Amino acid sequence: MKKTISLILILGLFIVVISLLVLRIKVNTIRSNHSNDYFFSAAGAYRYDALFVVPSLEPSDRKEQIAITCREIRRLKNGIIYNLCIDSDEALPGRHYGDWDRFDLGYYYVNNDSILLVRDVDIKRISEEELIDIGTIVCQKESIQDSHSEIEQCEHEYIDNKGSRSVFCYYNSSVETGYYEIQVWEKNKGLIHYMSGWGAMRDHMELTMEGQEFNLDIPNERIRPAVFIVLKERQKRAAND
Repeated sequence: MKKTISLILILGLFIVVISLLVLRIKVNTIRSNHSNDYFFSAAGAYRYDALFVVPSLEPSDRKEQIAITCREIRRLKNGIIYNLCIDSDEALPGRHYGDWDRFDLGYYYVNNDSILLVRDVDIKRISEEELIDIGTIVCQKESIQDSHSEIEQCEHEYIDNKGSRSVFCYYNSSVETGYYEIQVWEKNKGLIHYMSGWGAMRDHMELTMEGQEFNLDIPNERIRPAVFIVLKERQKRAAND
C-alpha cells in the first residue's frame, strides 16, 4: 500500500514538473516570436533627460529628469501592444492639446518587423488587422520615403534607417504652426530620442534617454524649414551645454 502511494506521489510530481517545463517552453516561444531589437528589451521604467520649452514661463526652457513607463497592454497573434507614458502628474503648460495628454506618447504595436503607433483608439477592442491598417509605422528595418514633395502643404512623414538606428519624422506643413514629431529608435536600447511641438519650438517637448548624447543625425533637409531650424537650434544648444 505504501509503495503504491509513493509511486502515485512520484508520478504526480513528475507530471507537475513536465507541465511546468512545457509552460516555460510556451512562454519562451511567445516571447521569441515577438522580438524586435529596436524596442525596449522589457517593460518597466526608463530614465530620460527632458527639455520643455514653455513660452509662458520664465525662463522658457525647463530641464529635468523624468521616467517613461513602458507597460505591456495586450498580446496578439503576431505582436504585442505597449503603452509609453511619461510618469508625471505635473500640470505643465502645453502638456494638454484638447483631450490629448502629450505625456501619454501612445500605444505601440510591436512585431518582428516594425513598430506602429496608434492614438485615440479603444485599445482593448481593436483587432490586430485594424492596428496594422490604421497604425503609423515609426520604426522598421527599411527606410520609407516621403510620399509628398517638399513644397506640398500637407502632412509629411518618412523613416530613415541606418542599420542600428531608425529615425521617424512627421510634420504638418499645411499651417505655419503645424505639429512636428520625431522618434529615434536604436537597436538594443529602444526609444533613445523623442521630440514634438508646434511651429518654431512652441510647446516643444524633448526626451533623450539617460546616458545618450544629443545626436539626432537627421539624414537630409526634407523637413519644412521651421522644423529644420528647430533641429539646428537644438544642436547648437547641445554643443553649448
